[in-house]
Amino acid sequence: MASVATRLPMRIISLLPSATELIAGLFSFTQPVAQPTSVPSGITRTGRLVQFVGRSHECDYPPAFTSSLPALTTQRTTAFTSSADTHRQVQSVFETENSLYTVDEKQMAELRPDVIVAQDTCKVCSIDLETLEMSCRIDGKSSAVSEGSTRIVSVNSKTLMDALEHSIAYLGKELDMEYEAGLLIAQNKTRLETLKKQITPLAKPQRVVLVEWMDPLFLGSGWTAELVKLAGGELIGKSGRHPDSVMLDLAKGLDTADIDLVIVCLCGLDSPTSVKELKESRLIQQESWYRLAAVQQNRVFVVDGNSMFHRPTPRLLDALDWLIHTLRKTPVPSKDFPVVQCDTRIYKPTPVSVVAPAIKPSPPQLDPEIEECHRLACAQKQAFYTDPKSGYSVMTEYYLKQRQLCCGNACRHCPYGHSRVKDPARRKNHLKTTVFLGSPPNKKKGDLDGLRGRNEVIVKDGVVVVFWSGGRHSLMALERVLETCGEGVRVVLMTTIDPSTNTVPMHNVKNQDIAAQALSLNLPVVLVPVSPDTGNNGYGSAVKGALELVEANLKANVVKVVFGDAEEPEIKAWRESTFAGIGRDLWFPNWGIGEAELRSRMWRLCEEIDAKVCATGAADPQGAFHFFLEEKREWWDEKANGWMLSQERMDTTAFPGGKGCFTKVLFVDMWDI
Repeated sequence: MASVATRLPMRIISLLPSATELIAGLFSFTQPVAQPTSVPSGITRTGRLVQFVGRSHECDYPPAFTSSLPALTTQRTTAFTSSADTHRQVQSVFETENSLYTVDEKQMAELRPDVIVAQDTCKVCSIDLETLEMSCRIDGKSSAVSEGSTRIVSVNSKTLMDALEHSIAYLGKELDMEYEAGLLIAQNKTRLETLKKQITPLAKPQRVVLVEWMDPLFLGSGWTAELVKLAGGELIGKSGRHPDSVMLDLAKGLDTADIDLVIVCLCGLDSPTSVKELKESRLIQQESWYRLAAVQQNRVFVVDGNSMFHRPTPRLLDALDWLIHTLRKTPVPSKDFPVVQCDTRIYKPTPVSVVAPAIKPSPPQLDPEIEECHRLACAQKQAFYTDPKSGYSVMTEYYLKQRQLCCGNACRHCPYGHSRVKDPARRKNHLKTTVFLGSPPNKKKGDLDGLRGRNEVIVKDGVVVVFWSGGRHSLMALERVLETCGEGVRVVLMTTIDPSTNTVPMHNVKNQDIAAQALSLNLPVVLVPVSPDTGNNGYGSAVKGALELVEANLKANVVKVVFGDAEEPEIKAWRESTFAGIGRDLWFPNWGIGEAELRSRMWRLCEEIDAKVCATGAADPQGAFHFFLEEKREWWDEKANGWMLSQERMDTTAFPGGKGCFTKVLFVDMWDI
């Protein structure tokens, strides 16, 4: 072993509870070393002294490892009162702030960390990477942390193997503890194999519901589904537009199928609090609740949600152990598992006549005084103004436009029409002005990046703007553009949006889908509000203004404007007439190829990039909407919000009017599809 004196100690801060737990596991394999302070310290196999010097306010396990260390974060919400109230507080904070959390940057700098561990998957669960990076700057200047040699490491576990192996190996590499990581991984694998040997066949898979949050109702997925399946069960609930969980309407939720086991494991809440939430919930006021087999057979369990199921750490194996025995109704070996079995037979439903129906709140109308404060702040180019009612600092539309991104937090003055807000219930803002939605920093390569320059280069520099409806013709035009544009060419998508509906006119594609497609492609998109009653002159002026906005943002000239039209001469002629005065070359790369060849190319491209295509069923004179609704119900995919198409379906189906309907392209990572 190398001498400790030959290397400087590594000082570590973790602001992610699961990572803190993994780091504690790594430290358990180091050589203990006495320190004048209570800072957890150890010497690694390589001889490096490692010290764990700081944590977040949520990092509470193991207690012996975390309790003596300073908490460097706080949250903006108040103490827990109820699921519904906490949900409202979170939404309220996100409408005015970019994060639920604040960081004590001064104390963090005093701790002189070499590594700070965080995550960039969820802004609710713990402080995210973007907030941390912004907090490490004061008045736009680098702080003591960001000016030094501190590295920020992001750990984003999404699967059971991430929790037991991949994230541990990654931390081991980043913290110079690879040997210790190997030991911890081996320990996890040994225990997992031991548990697998206890799994005996069940007569039939047990249908399981795991409730992550009570109001609104969120059901577990992700590694929870892996655990349930491994134990011999089937987790009920489907992935949707919410990452790692799905909110179900109570009216359509647990009433759709019988359930054998209900687990209430509310994120961040202990068992007594969760029992209280269950007893007071709207869920058990539903008549359908009492028809469930799990309720009738007293198979409802409340598990401590602060320690089990929600943190991707080796303690997931404790949850797996409990699941294996609970599904088989055999005694659980560990008496310490934090679970309460609820005697659901003593709960009585409130008579239906007195149960108030859930009312969907209407979009709030801002107070005129607030509107005036906001108007003045924007006129003075201020980033924030103070809400005269609440005293909160609220981000202005002016500032949000400068950022060129929709953070997805349903900000009060979001100018992007809440285009990246995943929860449909929170999408309140409509597009009012033309906006430039840039590509996010540090984004992975776009789904079509591999096409760049594949054929002879036609365009060598400048900006190419592709009119993007979200459908297959737009996709094929974009393919041609990327294949024939050099590396120096900037490609931008442009979409006209009906501001009254936040959808692409005629195509029935939402602006949120357009933004999600652009994110998958890693391309900027310009959203242009155009009302249906806008004339040709107004339409042309709106597009011309949007092109000027692109040039101002990218500081380069738009050299070509691209359309996906393929075989409708009247549409092509209309575009050439309408855009004759915009001063840019028009390009129709699909023109003259033929519908059959375009389809063939499209399916080859979809196979190459793992994309799918659905029919949006937009109403048209040929009755395509009714055709799909009445005759092709089996094609409907709720997650995609459309009728799924295939090459065979398109080639063999007699669509109304010959062409059928409009389409939407689904990329592999779009809305978690």
